[in-house]
Amino acid sequence: MLINTVVLLLRDALPTFVLIALLLNTAKSPLNQPLLLTVSSILGAVFSIILMQLVVTTADWWAGTGNEILFSAILLVFYGIACLHLVSRQASPQWYEFALVLSLISISIALNGSSLYTYLYSYWSRGEGNIMILGTLLGIGISLCVAVILYYIAQWLTHIQPYAAKALLTFHVAGQMNQIILYLEQVGWVSINTPIWDTQWLVSERSELGHLLTALIGYKEAPSAFYLGLFVLWIAIPTLWHMLYQYRSRTL
Repeated sequence: MLINTVVLLLRDALPTFVLIALLLNTAKSPLNQPLLLTVSSILGAVFSIILMQLVVTTADWWAGTGNEILFSAILLVFYGIACLHLVSRQASPQWYEFALVLSLISISIALNGSSLYTYLYSYWSRGEGNIMILGTLLGIGISLCVAVILYYIAQWLTHIQPYAAKALLTFHVAGQMNQIILYLEQVGWVSINTPIWDTQWLVSERSELGHLLTALIGYKEAPSAFYLGLFVLWIAIPTLWHMLYQYRSRTL
């Protein structure tokens, strides 16, 4: 029970902590971090509660595929905002940068928090509240430590290569976006082909390193060609957008 709770926290909470660490490194202007984290936590919790109520209504929409379509749509909105953040200009207004980062953190908390709350509530209802609280604290503690370490690593890499933190964020967003494949597979819109390779012998998704890589870049031990193709596409769009913007800036 304790291990299961910690694993759930690493699966659902760690991606949000990773996102926060990378966003704070890629913001173009100094942000009021205490205010940002406080407001985004509150908004994320509110959105998470709304989302949990909404899935009850949308579950039967579109021949029972409503929830999968809903979560896919939210992920696409998340991706759009992430692209705006990745290609935003250095001289962007501070309120604009604050709004983008706030939106990304809030959406991440809402998406991950809604599924996490469902699991934790089921444990609590079975009278295993003490173990659940301990597991939650351990999971949050581990996630926080990883985020702090990643924050300083990204900061150090940025001093070496200015686009290092932005590249890490791009890979992280691409990895999170490939959750859409799982939703589309559940409703039968896509079928996963034979995996191109299988690295379970090297790094299992269920291992500690596997959970970290999954939260960081959406690691899959046996990815299909479709999965890798979408992963490359999610990376290519903001990268090409940024390159086009840089080219136009130099020619004007």
